Amino acid sequence: MNPFSDAKVIDSWSKNVSQWTSAVRLGQIETRQCVTNQAIVDAVLQQSPESVIDIGCGEGWLVRALSPHAVQLLGVDAVPSLVEQARALGGGDLPYCDGWRAGSWAGFDASFIDPAPWYFRTLKNWFALLSVNGLRVIDISEPLDPKTQQPASIIFSAVSAAGSEDAPS
Repeated sequence: MNPFSDAKVIDSWSKNVSQWTSAVRLGQIETRQCVTNQAIVDAVLQQSPESVIDIGCGEGWLVRALSPHAVQLLGVDAVPSLVEQARALGGGDLPYCDGWRAGSWAGFDASFIDPAPWYFRTLKNWFALLSVNGLRVIDISEPLDPKTQQPASIIFSAVSAAGSEDAPS
């Protein structure tokens, strides 16, 4: 392997995933703690972005640092184990607020193309939307993904606020 190549860079990072993750998360890199991390966050926020792609996201510190600022965030890295570290800690999730989300065909075969975006709503705003349209929620269910034990969807059962309470709509 050429010691000065992309392959060598990826090989080295792949061998040092846990060490790097620990160093970043335990604040062991003094210049990052004192200067660099905040300088990067400030530079991004100064642009008032609607979305950010952190290319070379490593273990995900920047996505987590930007998440309170309600921007759409995506972290990518050539080393899958680093992305797994980022996902394991969390913070890749978007803020809990209404807004458009990027679509995905993850889990489907390669024949699916061009994923459609989708609109996320908070529970409060789902209730408001149903109410403004003359509906009253009578039941909610949240089926869980058997692997993650996280809700895979939310299902509202509602009736006309002006009509019978027995007829779901």
